[in-house]
Amino acid sequence: MKARVVVLGDEPLVTGMRLAGMEHCYLAKEEDYEEKLSNLLKEKDVAVIITNQSFFSNISWRAKRLVDSLAYPVVVPLPDIGMEGVEEEELKKLIKRALGFELSG
Repeated sequence: MKARVVVLGDEPLVTGMRLAGMEHCYLAKEEDYEEKLSNLLKEKDVAVIITNQSFFSNISWRAKRLVDSLAYPVVVPLPDIGMEGVEEEELKKLIKRALGFELSG
């Protein structure tokens, strides 16, 4: 089974990722975001979920707890336009948690 990297987000994120060549992109709105995220977390072949930081920061505490308890898939919230982003060290920790080792580079 091949692991997938998926994008779940608003129209600017999804459109940008599609233009960058990402194959698995899913459009979400604030009202259905948490349900779509939950469904992706259950899919066995999803390795990384790239998402909007603003959507992700507004999920329920139960959903946050579930994401924090999972080593796989890794959820990578990207900043919306005008927001500060995920720090490089935080991103490295997320990847190490998912893969079990650090990437050099």
